[in-house]
Amino acid sequence: RVRDAQEAGQSGIFAVTRTGDLSQSYTAYFTLGGTGMPGSDYEPISTSVTFLEGEATTYVGITPISNPVEGTKTVILTFSANGGGTATID
Repeated sequence: RVRDAQEAGQSGIFAVTRTGDLSQSYTAYFTLGGTGMPGSDYEPISTSVTFLEGEATTYVGITPISNPVEGTKTVILTFSANGGGTATID
């Protein structure tokens, strides 16, 4: 996690880093979990992230939807093993 999201319009950011051969582009797939729900707590996002050739780190943004009644929510990205490298979140 690079930055937490806030309802005042600040997106949360996950830094996603891959290791291994960087000479080719690579798409990492993930599922979304946590207590936050896409569409009601944060804007829906894609469940994949693509690294360009030579790129070791890319970012996933989470934009919260204002809901003053509810408390703090979490978003968890869980990556699947799809070969070609390893992606981790920070």
